[in-house]
Amino acid sequence: MKQTVLYMRMSTDKQENSIDSQREILIPYAKRNNMEIVREYYDSGISGRSAVKRPAFLQMIDDSANGDFDTVLIYDSSRFARNLEESLIYKTILKKNGVTLVSATEPTLDDDTSLITDALFGAMNEMYSRKLSKHVRRGMTHAAQQGRHQGRAPFGYDKEAGNSKLIINEKEAEAVRYVFDEYLKGASFWKISKGLSNLGIKSRRGYTLNTGFIKNILRNSSYIGETHWTPIKSNPEDIIITKATHDSIIDDDTFNKAQIRLDADRAAYIKHERPKESYSHWLVGIVKCKACGANLLYNSRNYTKYDYPQFRCSLYSQNLCNISNGISVSKLEKLIISYLTNISKNIDIAKNVQVIRRPVIGEEKSTIAEKIKKLSAKKERAKQGYLNGIVELEESKSICVDCDKQISELNNALESIESPKTDYTKLQKDITDLCATLSSDEWGKDEKQTAIKQVIQKILIDRKNNILEVFFYQ
Repeated sequence: MKQTVLYMRMSTDKQENSIDSQREILIPYAKRNNMEIVREYYDSGISGRSAVKRPAFLQMIDDSANGDFDTVLIYDSSRFARNLEESLIYKTILKKNGVTLVSATEPTLDDDTSLITDALFGAMNEMYSRKLSKHVRRGMTHAAQQGRHQGRAPFGYDKEAGNSKLIINEKEAEAVRYVFDEYLKGASFWKISKGLSNLGIKSRRGYTLNTGFIKNILRNSSYIGETHWTPIKSNPEDIIITKATHDSIIDDDTFNKAQIRLDADRAAYIKHERPKESYSHWLVGIVKCKACGANLLYNSRNYTKYDYPQFRCSLYSQNLCNISNGISVSKLEKLIISYLTNISKNIDIAKNVQVIRRPVIGEEKSTIAEKIKKLSAKKERAKQGYLNGIVELEESKSICVDCDKQISELNNALESIESPKTDYTKLQKDITDLCATLSSDEWGKDEKQTAIKQVIQKILIDRKNNILEVFFYQ
C-alpha cells in the first residue's frame, strides 16, 4: 500500500474548491487506488503563484526527504503550483526524493509524456492566474469608480449584509466624531486616545485606540463620503477618488479644518527637526520599561516641555502603557555606571547579577536541528534549480554559501548548548572594561553603544518603585 499525503490549497478565486470539497474527492480516490493517507497538508486562502507564501507546501517538500511517504495526492495541478518555474523545481525535488505526484482529476502519464504535459499544465495555470489577477483588479477598479468601498470597512462603518456598501456603526461613529471635535479643540493624539480609553471605547479587536489609530482616523476621507482606490500599488499616482455610495460621518468643513491642523503640526515638526544622529544615545535599544517591556525612547529636543534630555516609555506616548517610567539621561547614566562600578570591584556582587545566555545558544537542540534541516533543504532546492536550468549558477552558489554559513553558526550553537556555567571572573573583567569605556570622554556614542551591547542585554526601569534591573550576557 502506498504511503500517501494529501496536499490541498484554496485561494479566493474558486470557493467551490474548498479544502473540504477537495478532501471529499481525494479520500475516496486514495481508497480506490490502494493509498494509505498518513498526513494532510493544506494552505487556506493563499494564492498558488508563489511557494514562499505557502508554509504547508514548503513543509511537505522538506518532509519528502524523510522517506515517510512515497506519494503526494492533489486535486489538480493548479493546487500544486500556478508558477511554471516553481512547478518544475518542486516536482523535480519530489522525484529525486522518490515521491510521486498524483492528480485525482488529471491523467497519469508516463515519464516521457509527463515532461511535456507538466510544462503545458504549468504554463496554463500561470496564464490563468495572471488573467484572474487582472480580471479581479479590473472589477475592483470598476466598483471604485462607481463609489463602492474596496476592502474592509473602516472604523465607524459596517458592511451591509449581501453587498459591499458601508453603513454607519453609530457607536463607533460617535468615537470618530469625538476624535475630530477634540482635535479641533487643540487636544493631542495622546489626550484623545486617553479620553477614548476613559470612555471604554476600544478597537473591534479590543485594543486601545492608540495615537497612530487616531491619526489614521483624522486622515481618512471615508468619513466625508469619499472612496479611494489604487489599482496598482506601485503606481500611486493612478489613485481613484470618487464620491462614495455610503453616508458621511463628518462634514467637509470639519474634515478640512482637521487637515489644516495636521499639515501645520507636521510642518512644525519638520521645522525643528535636527539630524538623526543628534538624537541617538548609547543606551537606545537597551533600556526597557518594567511595566510593559517596551523600549524607552530617547528625547533630546529642547522645544518640548522638557528642558533636559530624557528617556520615556514608547507605549506610554501611545496610551498603551499606564506608566511613563520617564528618567533624565544624566541620572540614568550615573545610576548605570555606579551599578557597574560596584560589580567590577566585588566578585561576590558579580556572582549575584542576572546572567542569561545569548538567544541562539539558549535555544533547545531540537529547534536548532530543525533550522539546520530547513537550511539544508533550501540548499538542495537551489542545487536542483540550477541542475534543471531554472536558476542561474551564481544565484545557486550564493544561496548555498549563505546556507552553509548559517548551518555552521547553528552547529557551533549546538556545541555550545552544553557549555559550562558562567565565568564570573571574565564577566567582571568585561564589566570593568565597559565602565572604562562609558566613563571616558575619548569614546563616541557609537563606540559606547557597541561596548554596552556586548555585555548587557537589557536594562529594566521601574520609576514607580525606583528599581533598576540589569540583565547581562554570558
